[in-house]
Amino acid sequence: MRACAMMFCAATTIWAATSLAETKVPSMQAGTTILTLYKMCQEKPGTLQYALCLGYLRGLFDGMQQAKMVENTKNTFCPPAIPDLDQMKAVIDQWVRDNPKQTGVSLGWAAPQALSLAFPCDK
Repeated sequence: MRACAMMFCAATTIWAATSLAETKVPSMQAGTTILTLYKMCQEKPGTLQYALCLGYLRGLFDGMQQAKMVENTKNTFCPPAIPDLDQMKAVIDQWVRDNPKQTGVSLGWAAPQALSLAFPCDK
């Protein structure tokens, strides 16, 4: 069963990479800025850019949750158990509006910071 799941993931990744290569869509490469994500999140629902936005946010949320559990981080990120993608998108939107001089910073730095600030832990 696990092998089937891994094969499905690999096939999906290859298909997605091929599809993205054939279209001129911004990608989430190292060094991508928070402004790129913001612009992708502003696209119409159902577009590839919008889907990439939501996929990135979901993956980021899952990664931050996993890091919190595995590394037992010091209660810096306390979101609800089930992510609301519209809420996470709104967090990114607000961060970009609140930090116009920092829109050129790395997505890998700014997006986790935005989510951590939006979902602080009670002290």
